[in-house]
Amino acid sequence: MGGGGGVRAELAANLIQTLLRDGETTRLDVKEMRRVCAVLVTAEYCADTVTQLEEKLKEKIVDSLKDKVSLSEELDLFHSVITACLQFLVQDLDTACDASLVAMTKVCIFL
Repeated sequence: MGGGGGVRAELAANLIQTLLRDGETTRLDVKEMRRVCAVLVTAEYCADTVTQLEEKLKEKIVDSLKDKVSLSEELDLFHSVITACLQFLVQDLDTACDASLVAMTKVCIFL
C-alpha cells in the first residue's frame, strides 16, 4: 500500500543493528534494558494495531480494492524489530549466565 518500503526496511535494519551488539559481551544497564523493553512492547502494540487497521480498511472500502490493501510489509518490519529485541534480551541473559555456567562445568560432582 505504501511506497517507501525500502526506506522503512533500512530504518528497521538500522534500529536492529543499534540494538544488537554482535560479539560484545557487555551487560545492559537498567536504562538500556528499559529502552529495549519499551521498543519491544511498542513494536508488539504496533503489530497488533497494523493488523487491526488493515482489517478496518478492508471493511470500509469497495470490494474491488480490498485485495490491494496490504500492510504486510509494515507488519513484517514490526515483527523484525520484535525478533531483534528478543534476541538482544536473550544475548544479555546469556552473557549474565555465562560465567556461572562455565564455573558449574568445572565442579566435580560424584554421586
